[in-house]
This record gives sequence, C-alpha cells and structure tokens, in this order.
Amino acid sequence: MIGPGCFSVAMAFKQGGLWMAFFLVFFLGSISTISMHKIVKCSQYLSRLEGNSYLDYGDMAEAAFRNSVYPFLVQHKHKAKYFVNGCLIAFQVGVASVAYVFVVEHIQEILHYFKVGSGLSTTELLLMYTVPTILINFVRSIRAVTFVCMIGNVFIFASIALILEVALLRFIWKIPLGTVEKLKMNLKELFVAEHNWRSLPWVTSFDGVVASAGSLLYSFEGQAMVLPLENKMKHPEDMQGWTGVLTTGKFCTRLKQK
Repeated sequence: MIGPGCFSVAMAFKQGGLWMAFFLVFFLGSISTISMHKIVKCSQYLSRLEGNSYLDYGDMAEAAFRNSVYPFLVQHKHKAKYFVNGCLIAFQVGVASVAYVFVVEHIQEILHYFKVGSGLSTTELLLMYTVPTILINFVRSIRAVTFVCMIGNVFIFASIALILEVALLRFIWKIPLGTVEKLKMNLKELFVAEHNWRSLPWVTSFDGVVASAGSLLYSFEGQAMVLPLENKMKHPEDMQGWTGVLTTGKFCTRLKQK
C-alpha cells in the first residue's frame, strides 16, 4: 500500500491547491478502498460459484462472463480475460516506470550530494538499476516480496522520521539552527528547507485539479496486489471489514500522506 507514490502527494497539493488536494486525498482514498473491497467480494463470490479457491484478475473476469445471464457475454469470456490481463500489464508498466525513474533520479541526487559517482549519467544509472530490478521481478513468492517491501517501507519511514525530527527541532521547538547543524552535520540541506504552504491557493485551475488527482491516484498504487495477497492469506475473510487488511492499510496510507 505504501510505496514511492506517497512522495507525489506534495506535488498534488501544488497542482490542485491546498484545500482541494486535501479533499481529494480522502475522496480518492475512499474510492480506492471501496473499489478494492468490491474486487475482493467479487473474487470470493465467484470462487464459491466456480469451486476454485484461487482467482486472479483475468480468471475473475472470465468467471464473471461465464456466469452471466446474458449469452452474448458468455461467448466473450476468454476475450474478457485477455482484456483484463492486458489492462493489468499496462497499469503495472505505468506504475513501475514512474517508480523506476523516481528511484534513479533520487540515487543520482544522493551521489551528486556526496560527490560519489558524479560522472555517471542518468542513462548509465538507469542501466545499472535495471539489473536488481529484473532480479527482483523473477521472485514469484508473495512472502519473499513482502520482505523486500518491508525493507523499502523501513527506509521510507526513516526518511519521513528524519524530516519530521528536524522540522520539530527547527520550527516548533525553536531550537537554534546551530544546534540542528551539530545534530545533523552536513545533512542539513537535505532536510531543512522553507515551505511556504500558506502561499498556496485553495483551488487552482481545472487542469491543475486533474493533474493533482492523477498524482494522488498514483499514491494509492496497491490495486494490482489485492487479489494475489488475498489468495495467499490463510484467512481471506480478514481482507474485509472495518478492521480488515484493506481498510487498515488504506487508512494508514492516507494518515501518513496527511
């Protein structure tokens, strides 16, 4: 649920306006949560009809067409499966491409800051990052991927904690900047910056709101993992409910973004 897409939220506030983006975070987050719940409910219902405990996205679309009351839809059940799988591939390629560029650009910034490998171009870093990316994609075990995601989330939360720590020290507790410099040494420029959020308009233009919605939709990027995760759970019913995996995960994601 939590990935590099969370860092697109700041741009969303700039694109859509302060209060419009604030509203869109909760609105789009709620829509995303509802859609995920519907996917899980449909999967569980069709699994009972088919007598199959495992249905991925394409199989679920095929089962839905196969059990339709309209003969026309039944005839196109295989096409529905291929269409959904194609859409899923396009979705994953889009999300992965943005995340891929996101990671490489930040690696390049870190290397330039510490003056290490400054001679490497963006293209060279993209090629170098291709190797670990391909190796990770060969891993088909959800359990193994979960550990990789957990490590990534640790780094994300560590980054957020460092930023919040300096913000508290510098701007809330009014500790002199020299003290922060002693605590953070040469990392001050990475974490201490002026953020004139009061200058943001409440609402921007229509194009800005649309761009903001797109950025926020990218921050809720876990749709493709819902069914694989549910299919691997010992108790799939735990995905549903107010305290289920989906609701809790999406709530934590929205809370972190705010």
